[in-house]
Amino acid sequence: MDTGLILWGILTNIGGLFFDQNLYKYTAGIWFGVLFAFVTVIHMYRSLDRALDYDEKNARAITSRGYMIRYTAFIIIMVIIVLTDIFYWYSVFLAYMGVKVAAYIQPFTHKFYNQIFHESDPVARPMDEESTGPEQRDKGENN
Repeated sequence: MDTGLILWGILTNIGGLFFDQNLYKYTAGIWFGVLFAFVTVIHMYRSLDRALDYDEKNARAITSRGYMIRYTAFIIIMVIIVLTDIFYWYSVFLAYMGVKVAAYIQPFTHKFYNQIFHESDPVARPMDEESTGPEQRDKGENN
C-alpha cells in the first residue's frame, strides 16, 4: 500500500504541474494528503488486526468504529483546510483517494516486491480434521 500511495502522490504531483497556478500550495496539499493517507492505512490495519481477535458481533463493532474515526478525522481535516486555505482542498482530496488506488494496485506491487526480494507466498494447505482450534491449544487441551 505504501508504494501505491507514493506512486499516486508522484503521478498527481506531476499532473498538477500542467494545470495549477500556485504550484507550492498544490504540491504541499498533495504530500499532506499522502501523509494523511499513510496514517489512515496504518489505522485501518490496526483496526482490522484488532477485530480479528473477536467474535463476529464485536469485530463488526470494532471495524465500524474504526471506519467512523477515520472518516470523522477526514471531514475535520478537510473543513480545517477549506477554512484556513493553507492547501488546495482538491489536492489533499486527490492524494487521499490514493488509498483506493493503492488498494487496487496492491496485488501488482506485491508481485513486484516478491520478484525483487526473491520471495514467494506460502501455499495454503487444508487443515486436518483432528487439529484443534487456537482456543484449545492455548489452554493445553487436546482432542
